[in-house]
Amino acid sequence: MLSTSLLVVSIAARLGCMAQPSQTNEDLSARLTLFAEAGGSAPLASVGLDYLIAPPSQSVKYSLALAITHHFQELGDFVFAPQFNLLFGQRWMVELGGGPTLPIAEADNWVIIPRLGIRHQKARGGLMLRFGFTPVVKLQGNHAFLPGFGFGAGYTLKQQTREE
Repeated sequence: MLSTSLLVVSIAARLGCMAQPSQTNEDLSARLTLFAEAGGSAPLASVGLDYLIAPPSQSVKYSLALAITHHFQELGDFVFAPQFNLLFGQRWMVELGGGPTLPIAEADNWVIIPRLGIRHQKARGGLMLRFGFTPVVKLQGNHAFLPGFGFGAGYTLKQQTREE
C-alpha cells in the first residue's frame, strides 16, 4: 500500500512539473483539473486529477488522468484508474481514450475502460463537464463487455498570467 501511495504522489508531482516556461499569455492557460465522476474512469464513482499536455487553445490535445475509487467490499479495496485521452476541439471537445483499472487488493481483477464522449472545458479554467460512453471490458478469465456511461464534473485550476 505504501509503494502505491508513493507512486500516486510521484505521478501527481510529475504532472505539476511538466509545464514549460512560456512567453505568451495563450500558453499560460489552465491545464490541471480536479474532478469527480459517476461511472467514467472507474465502474463506480471516482475522484481524480486530469492534466492537459497540450495548451487548451490547440484544436487537438492530449490528457493524462489518474482517478481513485473504492469498491466498498473490503477496507483496502482501492482501485487506481490511469487514463490517456485525445481531445478534439476548443471549448466543446470530443474525448477519445481510456485506460485500465488497477485494484490494490486483487491485482488479477483489472478491467479496461474505454471512453468516447464530450467534454466542456474553458481554456482559462473553471468548471469542466464531461459525459461519455464508458463500457467495462474484462479481458482475463471470463471475458466480458458491459456497456456503461459516465458523467463527470470538475474544476480546472487557473494559472496567473505573467506580464511580459
